[in-house]
Amino acid sequence: MSIKKRICPFCKRELNGPSSHIYKCKEKPLNLSKKEIKFHFYEYNFPDFCNKNNLYKDYVIDKKGFTELREKYKIDFKAIGWVIQYLELDYRNHAEAVLLGIQKTKKNLKEKYNVENISQLEEIKEKKKKTFLKHYGVDNIRKWKPFYDYIKKIVEKKYGMTYSELISMKSKEVWAKKTDEQKNEWLNKSIRSDKANETKRNNPIKGYWSSLLETKIENVLKENNITYTHQFIIKISNKKRRFYDFFLPEYNILIEVNGDYWHANPENYKPNDVIHYCFEHTKAKEIWEKDKDKRILAEKKGWKLIYIWEKELNKLKTNKEILEHIKNKLDEN
Repeated sequence: MSIKKRICPFCKRELNGPSSHIYKCKEKPLNLSKKEIKFHFYEYNFPDFCNKNNLYKDYVIDKKGFTELREKYKIDFKAIGWVIQYLELDYRNHAEAVLLGIQKTKKNLKEKYNVENISQLEEIKEKKKKTFLKHYGVDNIRKWKPFYDYIKKIVEKKYGMTYSELISMKSKEVWAKKTDEQKNEWLNKSIRSDKANETKRNNPIKGYWSSLLETKIENVLKENNITYTHQFIIKISNKKRRFYDFFLPEYNILIEVNGDYWHANPENYKPNDVIHYCFEHTKAKEIWEKDKDKRILAEKKGWKLIYIWEKELNKLKTNKEILEHIKNKLDEN
């Protein structure tokens, strides 16, 4: 986009870019301050932009950013910032501008692709996987140990504590600032609440993340009108709960959809193989032990628990094949 040439409002001389001419111009009124001269210059060259009502609507009400204002009025960034402050409008700092940009991006992605993050698009996911495999030998950066080691060092150097300690401290600070009303509201919406445990997936309480593997199973359940709860909770105590991917109440069945890496598929991993979780690592046998405890807990409640592994699911091409696979798992159980 080309910025139009500017004219001295006093002598009508054409100026190439910013110039001190306006302050020295013999035709300018003598009673104007430097700021008034500068605004008079912008007002003469960009009358629509310098109209306070127009700018208030664009910048404050419609929350247009500098790039949008630049495209609309053909005026440079420096001038935009100066005029906004001269007209005493609520000037956004850098952090506020970045946050607003993120919100707009999320809104646009939601309207266009029904996602809030560009990384949620399937073509982007595949591209990232190929890039990670090419450079790091893994399909997810969270599986690459040097990534966590680097982050740990940065956190420890900057804050003098471990990543887990930092997250704990920050979480407590956020919680302490909430009012009692906000705390109750958060607890009621949390997937850890008793209310969430009673909520079916077709009338969900938002707050949990669904993997692509879980979505495949969910689509099959929906297609076959099978009642289910997604992220079903078994409450052990007020502070301790166990989560299961799906519960089918009509059949007393729990389904766990296990990623081959995150749950250390025994077909791929040995007991002492290390799995790198977010900023921590554990051995495959420890993961198996936790999953075993969940199975025992479910069986004590009188529910059957079946596992569907990523490797198995990826071989199935249609929802009909997935449904048959689930039925076969039940027969095996």
